[in-house]
Amino acid sequence: MTTPVGMPHRYRLNRAIASVVIVLVALSTLQRLLRDFDQGGTAWRQADWLINSASGPVRRSVFGDFVIWLSDLLGCSPVVFVLSLQAVLCVLVLTTLWIALRRARWSAPLVLIAVSPVCLLFWFNDPIGTLRKELLFYAAMSLILLAPASRLALVSAAVVFAAAVVGHEGMVLALPVILIAFWQIRSAELAGAAPVVAALICTVAAVFAAAFAMLHVTVQDTGPICDVLLQRGAPEKICSGAFKYLSNSFTAQPGNVLYRSAPSDFGRYLGYAALGLVTFTVVWPRRRYKLRAAAAYLAAFALFLPLAFIAVDWGRCLSLASMSVLFLLLLRAGIRSGSENSTQTRRGVFWAVLILNGLWVVPHYITSTRPEAILLEFLGDVLKVWN
Repeated sequence: MTTPVGMPHRYRLNRAIASVVIVLVALSTLQRLLRDFDQGGTAWRQADWLINSASGPVRRSVFGDFVIWLSDLLGCSPVVFVLSLQAVLCVLVLTTLWIALRRARWSAPLVLIAVSPVCLLFWFNDPIGTLRKELLFYAAMSLILLAPASRLALVSAAVVFAAAVVGHEGMVLALPVILIAFWQIRSAELAGAAPVVAALICTVAAVFAAAFAMLHVTVQDTGPICDVLLQRGAPEKICSGAFKYLSNSFTAQPGNVLYRSAPSDFGRYLGYAALGLVTFTVVWPRRRYKLRAAAAYLAAFALFLPLAFIAVDWGRCLSLASMSVLFLLLLRAGIRSGSENSTQTRRGVFWAVLILNGLWVVPHYITSTRPEAILLEFLGDVLKVWN
């Protein structure tokens, strides 16, 4: 990959910014996984991946049954298996984003969007909100980004997306995003009929996952679900989070969310969304690019908005929408090698957005006063020990 003619300094600067952020994100996220390993797993980040059908069929249990079967086959703890899987997925996604930005010639708008608080900096500022089943969707999009012309990569991406929707019914909302990705590849006449086949697999899986979740919303007793893990060496505290929500119906959860949040919280959520919109639009020097990015961002925000009414971790919803748009923009840049890839943000706007990205943060719970910046806390602990 050669340096774009006429902008070697900006090229190196953009590459350095993206690389530093990706490394910091990797360190903070992997550090969180190590902490979870020391604790024997957590009631949300790992337990949600291990929901099983010991109490009968219930949403997300098909995925958990398969994970537990695999861990038994390998002779390891289900919690350790999930932690290892999460680590692999994180490395895959972050490495893919670095490769995709490189292919896009370190385009300044794409770099600024990637390192915004609603995208990669969300992982760094609040890694507690990142180790969830969105990782499976991101992994599917990463496989598409890595090899959009590969039939095997596209079908593999479809299989991973199928796992995502079966593992979490909320990921069904991401179906339009991956279908748009396959449509872009099909329009570019890449990979033959593979995009159509992959799109069909994703659609069938999403319909199945949605129907299964609606038919098996709750169970009366979550004790047997917990017992499956306790028998395999998991700590009892792992049963105190995600499993309990299996006794809540979709219709009951919106009231719970409204009870726990205030109008000011939703206003703050819209404020974060507005700041994200600013980043996604002002970084483009041309009007038509601004309008396209704004339309894509608002569409993604509306697409995932229903999640905000059944859960209070609104920051995850906002980051999921923003990451979806980022993946599509990177895919477009990778497929098309036109002038859009070498577009550079105006210098004043570039530094203003970069500084702004470092000043505001999005917690995974909008009701939280601040995100739990794990890496910063770790550095603080080191300093205390040193002193």
